[in-house]
Order: sequence, then C-alpha cells, then structure tokens
Amino acid sequence: MRNYTTIQGDTFDYIAYQLMNDKEGGVTRLISGNSEYAEYAVFPAGIVLNIPDNVTISTNNIPPWRR
Repeated sequence: MRNYTTIQGDTFDYIAYQLMNDKEGGVTRLISGNSEYAEYAVFPAGIVLNIPDNVTISTNNIPPWRR
C-alpha cells in the first residue's frame, strides 16, 4: 500500500484511474481504504489517502462485451 496526497480538485474516480488504472473497481477500494473521507466529492489539497495495491481481476466471469 502506498500514499497519495491530494491536490485541489481531485476526486476518487480520477485518483483510481490515474494511480490504479481502474476507475470502476478502484473507486470502491479507495473509499473502503479511506472511509473517513467517503463524504468528499471533490478533495481539497493536502489530504493523505491510502492507495491499495492493484489486484488482478479475473475476466472469466465478465461478459465478452465488458472485457
């Protein structure tokens, strides 16, 4: 796990996409790991978030059109 210090205007989905390359599942993991900041839609500068390690997601159960 690593840390990320927010800059003004960051959002959970932007951070998930930029740092984890996973906008959909990454947001859930980010919020779970930083539940004290779950109410933020847009972050101010200077909040230190925990960034979970990337997890490989199996595509076996995902429909072909979502792969």
